[in-house]
Amino acid sequence: METARETLVVLALLLLPGYLAAEAFVRNNPYAEPSELRFVLQLTVWSALVHLIALPVTIPLIEVIRRDPGFEILTTSFWFAVSIWFVLFLIVVPLGLGVGLGGLMATRPLQRLLSRYGMGLRDQLPTAWDWTLRPRRAGGWLRVYLKNYDEPVSGRFGRESFVGLSPHSDDIFLERLTKRGSWDLVPDSAGVWIAADQVDFVEFYDEAPSSGGSNARST
Repeated sequence: METARETLVVLALLLLPGYLAAEAFVRNNPYAEPSELRFVLQLTVWSALVHLIALPVTIPLIEVIRRDPGFEILTTSFWFAVSIWFVLFLIVVPLGLGVGLGGLMATRPLQRLLSRYGMGLRDQLPTAWDWTLRPRRAGGWLRVYLKNYDEPVSGRFGRESFVGLSPHSDDIFLERLTKRGSWDLVPDSAGVWIAADQVDFVEFYDEAPSSGGSNARST
């Protein structure tokens, strides 16, 4: 029983940084969530990377523990160093790597370079819907045509808007609703949600057709 408990602790220490880094990377890299197998592979790679970075600090701590396997003479300063190691390499570094690389992957220069080798964002996304309405896309305006309805729904697609991406449903939340037959915003509008099975097709605008340039991009 004790051996099984120790094994679980070791596995947690090995995989926790990879899990945090992979989660942060996925949440900050604008493409659809990976499959379970792909996420497990990412978790393993991230864990190995974080522990490789931590190796110069980890080895001295392990040497101290090997000299005192019974934890009988370990000092307060040692446990303080272990606490710093835990916070730094199991939480801070993984999250920093995931967020940083996720943001870097979204930059245009890197995307252009990756696209040359078939590894760009467009190559990873499964559908045109995911590409067009990907996270971090520049704000704009949408006109959504609905099935069984003659009147389309129009609204502001800004930072507070949201769309479902693969493999989830392709529903849409527009943060501001416009008046029917106009691009003027409805006063005090808190947005509108559109079910995926009601969407027929969508028109995209960088600016509201009846608005000036700078005002159309305000959120």
